[in-house]
Formats: sequence, C-alpha cells, structure tokens
Amino acid sequence: MAEIAARCSADERRYNLSSFPKDCSAFLASAFIFFKEVTMNTLTGAVAASLLLSFSAAGSCFALGSHQVLNQTPTVQPAAHVFSVLRYGATGNGTTDDTVAIQNTISAAQSSGLNSVVYFPPGSYLFSSNLTASNVSMSGETGASTTLLSSNNATVNFTQGQGAKVYIANLTFQPQGGTGGTALNVGENNTQVLNNTFGSGFTTSLSINSAQSVLVSNNTFNIGTTSHATAISGNSCGSLSIQQNTISGAQSTTLTGISINSSSTTITKNTINGNIQDIATSNSNPIGIYCSAKVDESSSITNNVINGSSTGIYINNTGAPSISNNNITNAWSNGVYTVDSNPNIQQNIITSVLNGAGIQVTGSSPVERGNVTVSRNTVSSTGGASISLSGYSVANTFYVSQNALTNAGLKFKTQAVIDCTEVGIYSANVTQNIYRGNTTNLTYFVYVQQQGQAAGNKTNTMLPSQVNAHK
Repeated sequence: MAEIAARCSADERRYNLSSFPKDCSAFLASAFIFFKEVTMNTLTGAVAASLLLSFSAAGSCFALGSHQVLNQTPTVQPAAHVFSVLRYGATGNGTTDDTVAIQNTISAAQSSGLNSVVYFPPGSYLFSSNLTASNVSMSGETGASTTLLSSNNATVNFTQGQGAKVYIANLTFQPQGGTGGTALNVGENNTQVLNNTFGSGFTTSLSINSAQSVLVSNNTFNIGTTSHATAISGNSCGSLSIQQNTISGAQSTTLTGISINSSSTTITKNTINGNIQDIATSNSNPIGIYCSAKVDESSSITNNVINGSSTGIYINNTGAPSISNNNITNAWSNGVYTVDSNPNIQQNIITSVLNGAGIQVTGSSPVERGNVTVSRNTVSSTGGASISLSGYSVANTFYVSQNALTNAGLKFKTQAVIDCTEVGIYSANVTQNIYRGNTTNLTYFVYVQQQGQAAGNKTNTMLPSQVNAHK
C-alpha cells in the first residue's frame, strides 16, 4: 500500500505506468484510481488494509479484493491524471445536485492536458443540466455501483476534441423519474464506451454523431417500457464498431435496438431481446438492427442474436453491407428485410417468422443497384415465403443458392417457398436450395416471374417450380 501511495503526488496524482508490463496498463490505471481514494481517506484503515493487488503471471489481469478484471480495452496511456469528483465537492448521495461539482471536475481534468480521467467513486450522482466534456475519460469503479442520475432530461455530452483516445466506462446512466432525453451523446473521435449500464426511461440511450473510430462494447441497455426508444444510434460516423452489447426491450415499446446511418460500421456479437408477445396485441414495431443510407459495402452485421422483434434486421437504401451468421428468432414480419439495397445475406439462421418471409428483398423504384446474394441461410417456420423478391428491380442478378428451408406458408396463401416476382428483374439464379415440410398454402417450390434459371434445387415435397412465367 505504501509503495503505491508513494507514486501519487499530494493533490492531483500523476500515475506513471511505464515501468509496468504494457499489457497491464489498463488495469493498473483502474487500480490506482481505486487506491487514490484510499489515500484520500475515503476508506477506513481496516478496509484499506484488506485490499489486495496482485498480478497474473502473464500480466493480463489483476485482482482487486475478490474482483477479477480480464484484459480488454480501454487502452490507458502512461502518465494519466485522475480527478475524483469528490475532490471538487460532489456528494454522490443521489439527492444533492452535483452538477456544478462534476462540471468543475471535468474542467480541471481538461486543463491538465491529455489522458486525464474524471473518476466517480461508488455512489449516485444527481445532475440537472447538461454536462460537457472533451479530451478526458470518465469512469466509475470496476465491479461497483456508480450511477449518473439525470434530471430534466440532462445529457452527458462528449464533444470533438484534439483526437486523444478517451473512454467512458463502468457507469450506470439512469433518468430520475419520467422519460425522454438522451443519456450519453458522443461526438468525439477515438471514444470507447465500455462496460456501462443504461437504465430504462431514455428516448435514446447512446447517441453517436459525426465521430470517427468509436468503439461501443460490453454495455447493457434496458429499454423498459419507454415508447419509441432507441438503444444505440449512430449518424454520419465512420469506423464505428458496436460489439458484444446486450439490449432488452419490454412490453408496449417501439424499440430500435441499433439504428445506424454511418459508413464503415461493424455490428457484431450483440444480443437484442424484444417482446414478441406484445407485438401481437399492440401497435409496437420493434426492430433489432436498422441501417440506412450511409451504410456501405465496408459495413458488416455479423454474429448477432435477435429475439422478439417485428423485423430482425432492416436495411433501407444502403450499399452492399454484409449480413452474415446472425441468429434471428420470433420475428413478427420478417427476419431480414431490405429495400432499395443490394446486401450480401449469407449463413444466417432465421426461425419462426409469424406473418411474413424469412428474407424479404424489395425495391420501391426501378433503379439498378447491383447484385443481391442470398446464400447458405437456414430459414424455418415462416408465415409466408422463406425467401421473397418483390417490387421493382433492385439487382442486376438475384442469386439464391444453397439455402436450407423448412415449413414455409404456415399462415398465409403463398405463391412459392422461393418467390421471385419482382417487376423488371434482370436475372434470378436460384440454385442448389433444399426445402422440406409444409405444402399447405403453397403453389410452387421456386417461382421466377421473368428471366432466370433454377437448377439443382431439391425438395421432399411434390411442389413444382415455375421459371420464366412471364418471359
């Protein structure tokens, strides 16, 4: 303890981590934050004496008391300055307005130079007007409860700074009564939003606008009963990575889990849970992942788990993003729905779509947009077609190949398991697909309205195929 305390100056403590293994720097920074509070007499001597700081042989994690933190971002640079909000008058009691104290802490951290951290010891910090920060990180205590309690729809804003890598970590964002507003607004490049919890009541939990190189990882979003709520929104960004987050909706919500209008976006390994039972009895329309115009061919939506939505993945007027290896269950309208886009839809598992197609590709106007590929997906138990192409032409060629399809047409009279009835389609190549199961409500296995081909498709049913129906 004495050795660690000796590393700190008397007031604003400067931690030099350069003497430690590089892989330990993130964890040492968190540990030193904790020990700073010890040296400021925020813990009793008995508690301080019981603390244990130990390093793994690989230098990839540390244990603080009974809590182990695995090696992961944020990457804290050496010589970080740490500023405790308690030092500047915050109480953390959940009832006293700590707005001025928190903003004063942020201002002091900003004045000290780059790589500064605004630290919130465990507690509940009420703020009643917007907080604004740039070039500083903001963190609670790992494994402890630190809540930023927003009243009057106040928001934490990170604005564009000098490009230093900053992180926002280990915090709980919660509104004080009522609903509405945005919990956290990020407009700063090189920001990492990590290991936070967003409570119910916000209209938008996390909004990212006009920022580059932003990572959103390992956060929990509880939408609750907020109407028309969005967990994560990204607009006009670049190099945006959204990964390993958990998003939960509830009854009577029109939830959008992730809504993106940004280029070079990666959305991967997120879990989104809606409420399919409520969709059947209300006007709610939850969408798991929604992507619009600026999502391009360098973007990908992969390995997400989406349960209980109106539409699992909705792609609207985009380029050619990759949609692969997602698991979508209990959708009301469609598993994957694309309009005026030409994505690559591959190796997804779509199960139980109550009222529509598993994969629906459509166009609202006769504009050529390139090729669309639907390949090696597993689609089962759909109210309509397994795969449907309809509306105006959106593709030079529509490739449908090697999909495993089961039990289409379970609810509505449906023309075909694979239904290509697009107006003005250039070519539909439907090859090596397999269908098993229901034949009620179905007329064809494969139906291609205009030019194209169907070859190597197999079914254990007696359903015929019809190609070039209106040639």
